[in-house]
Amino acid sequence: MELNETQSKELATILVVNEDNRIDSRLVHQFLEIKTVHTTWIQRRIEKYGFVEGVDYHLSILETHTGAGSATNVFMLSLSMAKELSMLEDNEKGKQARLYFIECERRLNIPKTYSEALRALADEHDKMLIEQQKHQATKNLLNEKTIELDENKEWYSVKRLFLMSGKKLPDIKTMQYHGRELTKLSKQYGYEVKKIFDGNYNLVGSYHIDIINKYNRRLGKIKR
Repeated sequence: MELNETQSKELATILVVNEDNRIDSRLVHQFLEIKTVHTTWIQRRIEKYGFVEGVDYHLSILETHTGAGSATNVFMLSLSMAKELSMLEDNEKGKQARLYFIECERRLNIPKTYSEALRALADEHDKMLIEQQKHQATKNLLNEKTIELDENKEWYSVKRLFLMSGKKLPDIKTMQYHGRELTKLSKQYGYEVKKIFDGNYNLVGSYHIDIINKYNRRLGKIKR
């Protein structure tokens, strides 16, 4: 559901958003037709829902000059907070205000010029490339560690043990069982369990030959 153009223009004259993309809580309070006194209402909402000053709202003091010491607290709300407050009312006015603030947020994120649009597209592309490079670097490192450990005569994964023994690889549950038992044994005797990347199983444990030998002697289930 979205507001039509007429509704949006009408709400823009009532729920006025300033240059900093914030709105006076008194305007929201008035539009939502809240019966509770404004200051009481907004302070209760802040306390109950954990809104943070400086993030969700800015608080300032407005001198009213209506009497000695007269002043009004002004709460300038972020669009996100204004939207959430509108949702909490759970009525027709609240729904209208929520849709309006969603539209304001959407407009805020739309590039205003062609050059801005190109810059936003380039930034998104750069982020994607960085993530791809990080992923590839991690994969390369894991592959290097896998080769290093696969060639190391002191460290064995469960998969490597079965392959070297010429036996058929068991099902995943059996592999996991052996892995858990080897991990327990490693901890018992104070040995490290190294992690290596496997194309079929992702990260798997690699166990020291001393643990492998103890495990073989104890259970006789895996033959080197």
